[in-house]
Amino acid sequence: MVHIARTITIAVDFGTSRSGFAYINHGEDVKSDIKTYKNWDGAAVPYDKNLTQILYNPDGEPISFGYNAPKEYSELIYHPSCDISQYTLFKYFKMQLQKKTNPDGILRNEVTGREFDLVEVIADYLVYIRKIIEKITGIDLTIHKENVPDLKKKLKEHETGIQELKEQHKTQLEEQMDQYETQLEEQLNQYQEQLEEERAYKTKLEEQIESMGKNIQSLSSKLANYEFDSLVKPNKRCSCDCSICKGCQKPVF
Repeated sequence: MVHIARTITIAVDFGTSRSGFAYINHGEDVKSDIKTYKNWDGAAVPYDKNLTQILYNPDGEPISFGYNAPKEYSELIYHPSCDISQYTLFKYFKMQLQKKTNPDGILRNEVTGREFDLVEVIADYLVYIRKIIEKITGIDLTIHKENVPDLKKKLKEHETGIQELKEQHKTQLEEQMDQYETQLEEQLNQYQEQLEEERAYKTKLEEQIESMGKNIQSLSSKLANYEFDSLVKPNKRCSCDCSICKGCQKPVF
């Protein structure tokens, strides 16, 4: 008996309103093209996607998925012996993965008010898809419990790591801001000192200019009243010994 190694790669598109999957067989002697699943139960025509909806019974067990979920829910509404408030239909629950939208991880039905664990609801839907994949491929995709990672623990560790990174970045930003503030304060002090020096220098210049102006005025006054008599030789013909006789008022030649 010859053993043929077989490997299958599966890609699941878990969407907000619709979901689907594709797969490909490959290995030593097995090759195929990528295939998508189109024969969803309850679909009007073959299509690559199924509705991302799930219906739970009063015991909290999933009883219908995809296209069948809203159809069966509608039938239960008009069933005379059915208490529809005990049934829960979920759709668009992928959006609740956002921490801002759903920080406690609880999925609440708007109609019935019943609460479910969000991770469990998503797991139920993915198990539904897994069973279809096993059926069409003939491969058992069951993972033993001891090999399944604790997703909640991993998520908690991831969130803790993100929070630590945020705190580190926050501390670094605060330190940088302190450094920038210190540098700006030092530069501002330098500018203020330079401004004070320039003001003092300007004041000194103004005082010097004012002093020079006073000196110029004083010299001008002295020059206006200066007697030039001593600079001119006395006129021997004038008994007053002046260039222009102050006594006789006669010009001297």
